[in-house]
Amino acid sequence: MKVSGGGRCNLTHACFDIVEMSKRYPRGTHFVKKTFHQFFTKDTIEWFKERGVETKAEADGRMFPVTNSSQTIIDCLLREVDQYNVQINMQCEVKEICSEADMFVLQTSTNQKLTADYICIATGGFPKATMFEWLKNTGHTISAPVPSLFTFNLPKHPITQLMGVSVADAMVKIAGIKLQQRGPVLITHWGLSGPATLKLSAYAAIELADKNWQFDILINWLPEYNEHSLKEFFYNFVMKAVLNCCIIKTLLVCHSGFGNSF
Repeated sequence: MKVSGGGRCNLTHACFDIVEMSKRYPRGTHFVKKTFHQFFTKDTIEWFKERGVETKAEADGRMFPVTNSSQTIIDCLLREVDQYNVQINMQCEVKEICSEADMFVLQTSTNQKLTADYICIATGGFPKATMFEWLKNTGHTISAPVPSLFTFNLPKHPITQLMGVSVADAMVKIAGIKLQQRGPVLITHWGLSGPATLKLSAYAAIELADKNWQFDILINWLPEYNEHSLKEFFYNFVMKAVLNCCIIKTLLVCHSGFGNSF
């Protein structure tokens, strides 16, 4: 949380339509749609406001605390933890979950046994399916984990010589599939990054894993044009430039002739 949103912590998105917001989750649309009916964007904003944290929306919809500091969110959550005497156990891995007499029993790596009526499990970034075995033992099924929200590595590609160049509006597409994303693109010393790249990697995560992450990228740096309209634009631009050049040359000739008459 400290480093999220470039250290500012983008805590929600200024979208207030449940159907539209649920579409932003590539593989969890139906699940989050049900959840959003219980707690949605407006509830998040109000929850933080009641605790003294004002938020703001930026042009792309991201919402941040007005302080522009993730520490504001961290402090808010820690105050809530203290108020309700929530215990946080660090360096305490859950090794096993089982049920006994309508209760959950958690066995930890520190030889503790914790009981609970309900459990919320946030697995984080477990990269291997074998790391979910303890969860499978409870009867859950686990989809094979794949990377998501990653940048594109283009080793030795000439475009990396333009590292640091950012294009505010470009269309990024993966050859062979229909998925594409439009938005800011950043050229880095290793390849491509930026919101459009990251979003595309999220929506195409499974397809890219099937390709073993070897794929071709198609980029339209001027997405407001197609091939026909761009040719027309260039033609009009060149013709206009030639016409202006002829007018300037004519004016110079006329001016020169006028000067020689004295």
